[in-house]
Amino acid sequence: MGLASFVLGLLAVFLITKDDVDGGSAGGADTVEVLVAGADLEAGTSGEDLLRNGDYDTERIARADLTADNLTAPSQLSGTVLTLRFAAGEPLRVSGLRSLGNSVRPPIPEGFEAVATTTDFVAGGASSVIPGDRVNVYLNIRAPVEFTVINEETGAEQPSAGPYATGRTELLLANTLVLDVQVGTTPLQVGQPTDGTAATATATVNPSSLTFVLAVDTLDAEKVIFASTQVGSQLYLSRVRLDDDGNPPPPIASTPGQDFFTILNEEALAAFTRTNPTP
Repeated sequence: MGLASFVLGLLAVFLITKDDVDGGSAGGADTVEVLVAGADLEAGTSGEDLLRNGDYDTERIARADLTADNLTAPSQLSGTVLTLRFAAGEPLRVSGLRSLGNSVRPPIPEGFEAVATTTDFVAGGASSVIPGDRVNVYLNIRAPVEFTVINEETGAEQPSAGPYATGRTELLLANTLVLDVQVGTTPLQVGQPTDGTAATATATVNPSSLTFVLAVDTLDAEKVIFASTQVGSQLYLSRVRLDDDGNPPPPIASTPGQDFFTILNEEALAAFTRTNPTP
């Protein structure tokens, strides 16, 4: 009787162990491996550097939680550059990458045209703006603008004051659709070896500059082009909040702009009350 009980006990342990193993295998089929940042990664880091330095890890998530935005293979990093910052352990996402040499062009809405403008990192929203976002575009004039005109009487050139006496910032465009965002790169540098090996071409990523492709009509394109090419002027972009359906708020009404004389007219408490009204 004692021997029979011992054998039955061993059989029970075997069955329990087998169930655990089988259950683990079934559970594994319900998970998938995704890529996560192996360290804090800054916008502008190239995918080739991530692969070379091994700055990525993998972790398993439930297959039900997998989205099209997840990266699932290291090969997806090849030929890309980060457009967003990723903290260590954060899942790497397709929406935070840009393909270098991408030939896919975003569609332009009917009645609009695509115009590109380059800003520095901060003026462009510090990598907070991605394709599909809406932005307000501000024109910042750093100093009084002076023009040179011809004196009709003497025919000589003479300076003429611009329309504003000081530097100035004013809303230029509201709720503008962003078609594409590119991290700045220096031109390709092709190395011509002397030993008969293949030539190499490299492009250096410059995260201090961002290029935006905006959907605008012809009149607004003129504004963007003029403001982008004048000495002493700069465009600033701010991301507009979208609702759950992806719709922006009504465009902001025209503003008087701000300069050195008006920026301090409103006290800080009044500004807080204006932006945080009491229910």
